[in-house]
Amino acid sequence: MKKPAAKVFFLFSLYVGLHFLAACLRDPGNDCVCPNPDFPFFDYRAISVQTNDPISIGYLRLTVKPDSIDFVVEAVRETGLEWFPSAMACSCVDNGYQGDKYGIAALDVFADRDFNDTLRTAMPLNALFYTSRSDIMASMDNPAVRPVLFQYVDEELFLFLQEKPENVDQPYRFTIRLIKTNGDTLTAQTGEVRFQ
Repeated sequence: MKKPAAKVFFLFSLYVGLHFLAACLRDPGNDCVCPNPDFPFFDYRAISVQTNDPISIGYLRLTVKPDSIDFVVEAVRETGLEWFPSAMACSCVDNGYQGDKYGIAALDVFADRDFNDTLRTAMPLNALFYTSRSDIMASMDNPAVRPVLFQYVDEELFLFLQEKPENVDQPYRFTIRLIKTNGDTLTAQTGEVRFQ
């Protein structure tokens, strides 16, 4: 009785060993069936903006994201039945992998009421807001730091305001105006923001 069980165990062990050997020796670059993305760029028809609570944090942060995305389809690896699949994963690029089709020509922030004596309702507050790029925090008026595009679909732009308005008794609403290089103008408004 021990001999047939030993033969079965030996054959099973040989099969498992060959399976792992074949999986580790396969070149995933040759096995991947990656479709060419039809749309290397993405475009968006709207933007969204979210805020934090400046009373509890001490500063206002506006988070701007692209919304209503076009040309974004996830690439699917189409493979048949494989007895020995590769142990290494395939890395296929998705549609939109080259980033925003039309960059950001201008990005401005406005308040729905006077911020102070010199910055009135219709005036951009860019001189007060900061943004970061490559770990450098600088004024939005600085062209070297100004955001120029969304590099991927879920990318967020962060705008920071450390100053408080003169009138903190009433809530403010901030409007983001983004002008793309193709001339499209997109706007989004925050909810009520209270300062203390």
